[in-house]
Amino acid sequence: MSYRLGTTSYIYPDHILPNVEKLLGRVRDIELLLFETSEESNLPTPDDIVRLKELAEGRDLTYTVHLPLSIKLADPDPERRRWSVEKAMEIVRLTLPLNPPGYPVHLAHAAYEKDAAWNPDEIRDVPPFSDEEWQSWGLESLRAMIDRGAPPHLLCIENIGYPFNLTDPILDSLPVSVLIDIGHLLQNAVPIKPHLRRYLPRTRIIHLHGFENGRDHLALSSPLAPYVRTTLSILESARYNGVVTLEIFSLEDLEASLKALADG
Repeated sequence: MSYRLGTTSYIYPDHILPNVEKLLGRVRDIELLLFETSEESNLPTPDDIVRLKELAEGRDLTYTVHLPLSIKLADPDPERRRWSVEKAMEIVRLTLPLNPPGYPVHLAHAAYEKDAAWNPDEIRDVPPFSDEEWQSWGLESLRAMIDRGAPPHLLCIENIGYPFNLTDPILDSLPVSVLIDIGHLLQNAVPIKPHLRRYLPRTRIIHLHGFENGRDHLALSSPLAPYVRTTLSILESARYNGVVTLEIFSLEDLEASLKALADG
């Protein structure tokens, strides 16, 4: 395979460093799942970054860095957007020494995903707004990050609950990249082949996981589901050399997924 197969930093119910240490040699990329709330945080310290670099050296290992869901770059509230830019840049500056292949970015859109991505740690009423306003807010925040030193090609906009073509004006305006989450496509009944044909040339990261009865982030099944075979066939034909993250959250699911991929 030409792509870098990876998984998450939450395979074991432990902190980031123990997960990385236990995953050495099993995958070529580890997605650092970061979170920060008013009560707790798993953001790495500068010493953690040094240790992560040491663990990667000589092992052909990279780290993608998933920005926390509390960061809302397209929020209607300008103060929340400013805070999100500042927090995102704090994480980018901290983790850039890891040379990440990309930063998965959620541009939450309250009209489509209020329950899922809008509200990880709070409930609030969001006044109506237009798609054009949402696009302008996301564009403004991403430009602010780029102006402050975030490498634009490393900012990977992920398809979540809203129609992804809403990001087209942003992709046309900025040299940012794309993250394609196959499970999210299935959840939203988006055909996989046309989406991959349209956005794969801008894509640095693919999220792949099992999907069944409306649930995603499951282990890949063996034999592989048709949508997995379709995805991998397209990636092979396109000679995709980015990251494919098995975005799952347990050792059992990782073992099953790796076996399913090996068995084909």
